[in-house]
Amino acid sequence: MVCLLRNLQPNVSPPAMGFDALPPPAELTDAAHIARIKYYKNYLVSHSNDGELSDANFKKIWTDLEMAIHGIGNPQDVADVAVAKSIVLDNNVLLNLGNLDYEIRQLIIKKLTEDSKELAGHTTKIAILEKSVESIEKEVQSVKKDVKMRSSKGAFKEFKDTLVRCTILDKEVLDNLISKCIMTVDDRDDIDSLAEQSSRNQRLLEILMHRPYNAFNIFVEAMKESDQQCHTQLVTNMEAIVTDKVLTLKNVPQKDEIAGIEKQTVKLIKWYNTIVHEIDIDKPGSLENLFSKELISQQDNTVVTSENTSQQEKIRRLLEEIIRKNASSSYTAFLEFLKEDICYMEYATKIEETDISDFDLELLCIGKRMKHERKRRNGMTGKYSCILIERLRQAPSSIRGI
Repeated sequence: MVCLLRNLQPNVSPPAMGFDALPPPAELTDAAHIARIKYYKNYLVSHSNDGELSDANFKKIWTDLEMAIHGIGNPQDVADVAVAKSIVLDNNVLLNLGNLDYEIRQLIIKKLTEDSKELAGHTTKIAILEKSVESIEKEVQSVKKDVKMRSSKGAFKEFKDTLVRCTILDKEVLDNLISKCIMTVDDRDDIDSLAEQSSRNQRLLEILMHRPYNAFNIFVEAMKESDQQCHTQLVTNMEAIVTDKVLTLKNVPQKDEIAGIEKQTVKLIKWYNTIVHEIDIDKPGSLENLFSKELISQQDNTVVTSENTSQQEKIRRLLEEIIRKNASSSYTAFLEFLKEDICYMEYATKIEETDISDFDLELLCIGKRMKHERKRRNGMTGKYSCILIERLRQAPSSIRGI
């Protein structure tokens, strides 16, 4: 209102002290009256601490405001001022004012309560929606993983016939896959138990196809890193359909599942391929040294000392036994064996410095889990399966197809 009075035509010139100060009693211009009303409004409503006035202050303020209303108000305003000055506020009026104030407060509280409940309802709905979105995101990720797995199986099937008939997968390729923690030494036993090369190739591919992740890209890497000179075009064709090189695991093993795997054993697993192809245990004194360190049992000694067993098969047999023991003592003894040969000291150092990630452990756990599932599917208990595999391993190389 004050703003309108100050700005409507005709414009009112500011009082001597401006519109924000209380004019002196002698200044009776319209602008001074506007400044008085503005000043006392701010004083009483905005700056009064307790809403109380002394009689002297009340009379002074009333006189100033009455003078201002008489100066710029109309006849009705003057009459209202006169009535207000003489009206008697009895106890009932005060009670009514108090009740009205209480009712207003209750309405405000009721409104705040309703708004609070409505807000709580919206908060609950938002939380439900967030959970729904999170659940949908998980489903989407699961579907993506399933699509990748189906894509992986489809890729294997596309090249399966050629891979089964024309390649050798159970030697260097399998060594690579073991070093990548994709296959296990137990998987190698399953594969080696078959007499025909094509059967061994097929078993290896079946194991990979049943992995709960996209194993095709890792398989292609293993093929590239192996001696596949006669299959260069095949590897090129396989590599051309690799769409996702990021390996994502589904149903990741829990911490208690991986707790039983010695990290030192995993270090040997990651060096499996290198050790098989670069360490010569046929060097004079090597086998005796390994036997003295109890890394070769009496049973294994017959196999690794046989002239019909290749150098690589000997070291594979040795490593598989150390890995199965899953003991730090065997790991330490093997590293001592390497350190005692000046040609292999560097290997021991690099093995010790190898980093092991949770991802490596999870891959090995998945391989172990899938091995148990295969046993159940085949109706073989662990006891009879081990007996069968052990007998096959003891058989001559010519029978095993090696």
